[in-house]
Formats: sequence, structure tokens, C-alpha cells
Amino acid sequence: MVVKTLRKNPNEVRPLPEELFNIMKKAGKPWELYQIGPKNYVRWPNYKKYKDEIYNFPIRKNDVWINTLGRSGTTLMTEMVWQICNDMDFEKGFEKPLIERVPYFEYATFRYNEERKEELLKENANDPKRLETIKSMLTLEWERSEYPETRVYKSHLPLSLLPPELAKEARVIYVVRNPKDMAVSAYHFGQMFFDQPPFEQYWDIFERGLIWGTFFEQAKEAWDIRHQENVLFVFYEDIVKDMKSTILKVCKFLGKTYTDSEIDKLAEHMHIDNFRKNESVNRNYFDYDSKEERAKRELRGSNFIRQGKVDTYRELFTRTTLMTEMVWQICNNMDFEKGFEKPLIERVPFFEYATFGKKKLLKENENDPKRLETVKHMLTLEWERSEYPETRVYKSHLPLSLLPPELAKEARLIYVVRNPKDMAASAYHFGQMYFDQPPFEQYWDTFERGLIWGTFFEQAKEAWDIRHQENVLFMFYEDIVKDMRSTILKVCKFLGKTYTDSEIDKLTEHMHIDNFRKNASVNKNYFDYDSKEERAKRTLRGNNFIRQGKVDTYKELFTTGKPGEFYQIGPKNYICLPNYEKYKDEIYNFPIRKNDVWINTLGRSGTTLMTEMVWQICNDMDFEKGFEKPLIERVPYFEYATFRFNEEKKEKLLKENANDPKRLETIKSFLTLEWEKTEYPETRVYKSHLALSLLPPELAKEARVIYVVRNPKDTAVSAYHFGQMFVDQPPFEQYWDIFERGLIWGTFFEHAKEAWDIRHQENVLFVFYEDIVKDMRSTILKVCKFLGKTYTDSEIDKLAEHMHIDNFKKNTSVNGIYFDYDLKEERAKRETRSSNFIRQGKVDAYKELFTSGVEERADKWISIEITLLINNKIK
Repeated sequence: MVVKTLRKNPNEVRPLPEELFNIMKKAGKPWELYQIGPKNYVRWPNYKKYKDEIYNFPIRKNDVWINTLGRSGTTLMTEMVWQICNDMDFEKGFEKPLIERVPYFEYATFRYNEERKEELLKENANDPKRLETIKSMLTLEWERSEYPETRVYKSHLPLSLLPPELAKEARVIYVVRNPKDMAVSAYHFGQMFFDQPPFEQYWDIFERGLIWGTFFEQAKEAWDIRHQENVLFVFYEDIVKDMKSTILKVCKFLGKTYTDSEIDKLAEHMHIDNFRKNESVNRNYFDYDSKEERAKRELRGSNFIRQGKVDTYRELFTRTTLMTEMVWQICNNMDFEKGFEKPLIERVPFFEYATFGKKKLLKENENDPKRLETVKHMLTLEWERSEYPETRVYKSHLPLSLLPPELAKEARLIYVVRNPKDMAASAYHFGQMYFDQPPFEQYWDTFERGLIWGTFFEQAKEAWDIRHQENVLFMFYEDIVKDMRSTILKVCKFLGKTYTDSEIDKLTEHMHIDNFRKNASVNKNYFDYDSKEERAKRTLRGNNFIRQGKVDTYKELFTTGKPGEFYQIGPKNYICLPNYEKYKDEIYNFPIRKNDVWINTLGRSGTTLMTEMVWQICNDMDFEKGFEKPLIERVPYFEYATFRFNEEKKEKLLKENANDPKRLETIKSFLTLEWEKTEYPETRVYKSHLALSLLPPELAKEARVIYVVRNPKDTAVSAYHFGQMFVDQPPFEQYWDIFERGLIWGTFFEHAKEAWDIRHQENVLFVFYEDIVKDMRSTILKVCKFLGKTYTDSEIDKLAEHMHIDNFKKNTSVNGIYFDYDLKEERAKRETRSSNFIRQGKVDAYKELFTSGVEERADKWISIEITLLINNKIK
């Protein structure tokens, strides 16, 4: 089909600016590239030739387009969609390569010039099956004479460069992936074809959008239209986390229905282990290249499907050997120039390294004098050297008891110890540079037994026991990272060296992790001088010696031990206690009334504040009744009775309070399941922390729903203090990790998003906690209007005063929580802890617990989630 009349593509095509070209050239990629349109997307020269044909390609109603940036799970989604659209015809799928079943829309526009096309067709003339695939992938889509009934395409072009009617007429599935993982995958992918620069340099050009285009601009184009009926926006991480749920979601989007067994079969087919073995999907366009180009790639390793994991970026995002460089600089008058010229491994010998062997390296490096000098130096046994510098600086991993006994008496000894969890995580990644590691749980077991580098505590104790000796300096790695300058001053004093403030500042800057990682002198380790064969193996693994240089990096590998039995629920993996399973149908089918009012939140988000406000507004501001009756009785916590007490505890609690009628009435009220109550007030006000998708589906249509959201950092801190009323909490950094993962009360942004997406409905009011605190009176007026209630100015003022945090904290009716009605034994335990249910009620209270590191991590998480899930309302 040839399009005769073409609309003009409005996206201007310009050569890459010289400045950016030079950056690419420096990275070993002096390619001819062009910037396109107002967002400066980067593409190859031929885009200009075909841009109008691309922009005018006729879209069909039953087309399905998978749109991504490269290395974002495109192949995974493409195979899934093809199978769903083709009755799960696995047999046909195995027979015909995916690249032929699902065309890469723009591929033929840039991959080959006419000369190379002819050469490729000629080279494969005697292989009909292969020739058929090659012809298919070399044909421009608008020049095909035949199309299947349902056309499935994949494309890496931004939506703004594709036909403007695409998302209105066809169905579009956009897959986005963590850009760090995507960059690492693209980096390895590129290694199949050419030498890559150091990853730090690659990341720079990736971040500038010089690889496949600007990541966030392209994702945002799809994100902005995600609510359109024909668009499905999918996170790669969700696919990997729950393949079956993703398949069901895609089936629903495409209007396809399959049995449970068929869905299970497709999920198994899509499992990464099976996917990598599937030649049909693991064969990419480059497998149909010329023999010469394929031969080159065989030397590099060419597995198109890599790990299919989340957070694989950590393999290339850095680590450290700080103290050795610091000491050498202090002992050598901060001779940075000499330090840059000579590798650290030559300046500071690894004392026992030469005992390991590897003499064959001498022969392999005999034609490289500079490299040979370093190899000879590191392979020479220290006691066989003929010359030594005046001040010898050594590093050693041997326990002190295996070194000369006079060491700590006659020399100066600096011992650095690190959190063993961080040390194990770092050692685990280090080992991955050379061989396949077992699952981390298994690795930790061998580490804990002392089978990696020795018994951690025994070795540290040898130095700890002599830490007060004049010649010994015992240091914690965490202190170095926390305050580099103070550490330098401490080491200078220990070594009897004096430097000016500016010299200390210069060394501090030199030691900063960002500079340290770029310093080739310290980032060259002994293994960089290994045999060619061993280095070649490591190229496939990633081999950056300096990793993150951070504290608490172990959390990427360690699971957190929070006692208790929890369950994940639904496709969004909300966290609930076991009894939810027992009552989920009753909850989902609870009869909703037109005049119900529901306050919905994640815990510690201002629930109590809003609940009291709503009850007062709905009950003619009856402060007297409010003071008499606890809020927990006036406004039921809808799901509370489903999880708080088993039958035995219920009986015990009722018996314990039998002689206190008022208290017993409250206890009976909150122990009764809502669907088992026989009487209800005319206007029922409920609070619930369940996600809206777990509550009755008609809730937001028939009742009135007020959703309150709070800055997640403040929510986490409040939840942390709340939990301390009952259990010992872990360090806050660790708590934040499980909060961010949604393991406290559920995934924060998913929970909020359910309400956010329906905020424009007449029966829904979406409120920010920060707005309540900032202007209580305006919030009261807003809620009154939403509930159809009118009060005088003086009544509004009275309620605002009633709700003021100072009065609120003194109000025993609202500050008496469910746990105040616990068993005596449990209340007695809590008396030894802080037990104020109403805390500060402030904005930005999180600052009391957030270190700069945790805050930086939190801000990145929030920024990404807001950009991709909500918008810029919460900061």
C-alpha cells in the first residue's frame, strides 16, 4: 500500500548539535544522529526520509501497538500480546520468529541501506525460511500488500512521531521500566555490537536522551493519555512481579477471554527461564544480519533476552576502597598527580596477593611495558622485593593473628570495620563479577559461617581488643562515609601529618564517591590485570570495582523480619492480615446506603481529624454528645472487627469488662461486625483504611466518600511512632524500606491513585492533609458544602477551635483509641511505651527521623511516582 497524499509531519528534523555530537564522540559513538521535534528526540538519518510516511500510516480499528523505549520489556509484552490475539497458538509461535509475527514498525527505515539489503538477500537466497523472515523485516510497512486481520506492531518511536490518530483508533499498550534498569540492559545490549565506554560515561549520554530518546518525555506522552479507553499503561516491574495478573489485564484490555488453565499455560510460557530458551523470541533482527557481522558478535556474547529482573542496575552502579587511597595521599604529601598516574594497586600493595599465583600473566603482557610493570609489581612477594619506598603502605585482609606478631607494636595499624550486612552485600556483588552467585539467602549462610573471607566478628575482635594501643586506629566505615573531612583529620593526627584547611578540603573532594568512582587509578583492581580470557568473561558480567560507597546498601538483598502473618491481595498486592480472606466477600457485598459517609485513608493520614469533623458536621455539631461517647463508637472503623481479635480474646475482653457497663457498651460496639449489627443511625459515618477496590464497588456511586492523603514521608514517621506503642521498631531507615515497598499498610500511591482517579465524581471529595492543617476553617466549609450542610460563621468558628490540635490532643473522646479497650495485660505493656494516639498534627514532622540519605531516596521515589501516577500535587 502506498500513501499518495501525505499530511506534513510537523516535527522538524535537525542535525545533532556539535556539543552533543562531541559528547557522543568522546563516548566512542561518533554517529550521525538527528534531533526531532520540540522535545529533541534522537533518531537516525533515515527518519527524515520516511517521516511523512510514518506520520501518515493508515491506522486500523483492530490494530494493537506495543510502544516502548528500547530494553523496557518490549519483547515480553509483544509475545504476550501476539499469543492473546492469536488464540494462544504456541505451535505457530514456536515455528515463526516473533520478529516476523510482530513487525518492528520503523525497523526497515533505518537498519539497512539499499546496498546492504541486496547483499543480505543474496547471502540468504538458498535458505527459503530465513529469506522469508528477512524479506518481511526489510519491507516498509506501508509497502506491504497483505496484512493479518489483527495487526500487532511494536515501535520505539514516541507517540508524537507516530500517526496522531493512533491512540484514538487502535489499541496502544505502553510499557515503562525503571530507567536505571533500562540503561543497564541497553548497555549490555550495545556490547553485542561494539565496545561500550565506562558505564558512568554511558549513563551520561543515556540521561541526555542520546541513546534512544528522552526517557521521561517519551513516557509522559503515554502517561498523559493513560485514561483513554484505547490506552493501557503498564509498568515492567508489575509484569515481572505478577505475570498472571498482567496477562489478565491485557486480556481484558484486548477484549479476550481464556480459561484459567490457558492463562496459566501462557504465564508459564512467559516465565523468564522458558522465555530465554524460546528461540522464536530470543532471535532478534541482528540474528538475520550478514555472516560477517554475526561472526563479530559471537566473540562478544549475544543473548538478546537477558535477566528479566528488576533492580539489575545495581550491577553497574558502583562501590569503594576509601581508606587505602586516603592513607596513601596523607603519607605522600597529597601528590594527586602521581596518584592519578600510578594505579593504587601498585602504590599500596595488597600484602598477600602474590601468594595466590598467576605467573602466566607475565608472558601475556610482555609487549606492554607499562602494564607489565604493574603486573610484575603485584606478583612479587613482598619479602622478595629489592626496593621499598621510605614509607611503606600496605593493605591486607588477613586477620592480625596471621600477620607478624609485632605489627601493631612497631608499625601503625588502621583497622576499618563495616556493618556485616553491608559488607556481605558488597562481597556478593563483587563475586558476581567472576562467577554465578547462589541466591543471597544461601550466600549469607556461608558468609555467616565465615566461609567467604573468614569469621567476621573474630577478625574484628582481634583489632578491637587492641584499639587503645598507641599505634592502632580502629574505624567504622559508616563514620567515614558520614563525615569524610573529620575522618581525614583523625587519620592525619594518627599519622603525625599536618595540612592546611584548603589541602584537607582538596583531599575531601578527591575522596568524594562521585570523584572516587571516576578515578581510574583507584577503580583499577587486581582483576583488571587478569588474563584476557578471564577479563573477557567479566565483560559480560559488568566489572566496576567501586560500587555505591553507601551505608545500608544491604537492604537491596536482605529481606526484613517483621513478625506477623500477612497476605497480599489483588493485582495491586495490598497487604492485609489473615482474617481478610475469611471476610472479604462480606466486606465486598456490604449494603451501601445513599446517605452513608465514608472516610477513606491509609493509616496515619489525618483519619481521626477528618472523622471527628465529619461526625460533628453530620450531627449538628453536638459537642456534648461527642465528648460523652468515644469517637470509635460514634464512627465505626469498618474492618476493625475482622482482624483485631480472635474468639478467645473477644470472650476474655467481654468478661474482663463485665462490671463496667459504659466501657462494655463501647467494646461490644467495635467487636460487632458491621453486617451483623441490627441497628444503624440514620446517617452512617464509617472510616476505613481498605483500598477502594476492596470495598463495595458501588460505594463511590451511592454513598459520599472523603479520601484524605498525606505526604508519605509524614505518614511513615507517624506510623513509625504509632507502631512503637506496641512493638520495638527497627531503625527508621529499615522501616522506610518496608513502608516504601507497601509492606506496612499497602502501597501508598496505588491506594491514593484509586481515589485520585475518581476525584471528579460528584460523590467524592479528595482532600490533602496539609490543606486541612494549613486552613482548618476552609476545610470545614468545603466538607460542609460536600455534605450539603449549612452552619453560621460562629458555629464554623467553634468547630475550627474544637478541631485545633491543642484541643484535639486533650479531647479524650478522640484520643481514646481501640487499644485503650484492650486486655489489661496488653495495656500494661504499653504503659512502658509512648502511648499518645494523637501526636503533633504537623506538616513536615518527618524531618525528625529522616537522614539526608533516606530523604534523598524518599524524594526520588515520590518524584517518580507522582510523575508517573498522579501529578505534582504532593511534594
